[in-house]
Amino acid sequence: MNCLQSFERHNKTVACPICRRKDYEKKVIDEGIRVFTMKCIIRIQANIRGSRCRKQLYERLIKEGYKATSKLFGRRLIGYKMWKLSSRLHERTKANQQAYKKLLDTVDK
Repeated sequence: MNCLQSFERHNKTVACPICRRKDYEKKVIDEGIRVFTMKCIIRIQANIRGSRCRKQLYERLIKEGYKATSKLFGRRLIGYKMWKLSSRLHERTKANQQAYKKLLDTVDK
């Protein structure tokens, strides 16, 4: 609707943007927006559930000492291990930075 109003303001006439007819009926149709929103919600939920399932599977396989026979699955397992290591390293460096800030604040006072 905003797009149509913008078009009418720009042309300074009330006309259909497609056929340029003067008398046309403006209707706001919310059904398409609602369907698209529901599809997006379902897609997001499916992605989150899938990633959570894969994470649990990878953790269980690593804990059991599984050796991948497929190259692709082996790469995925290694990628998961690297992600876990990098997230742990990130958490530790963040904790160290906070500790250094506290130390510097006490020294400055």
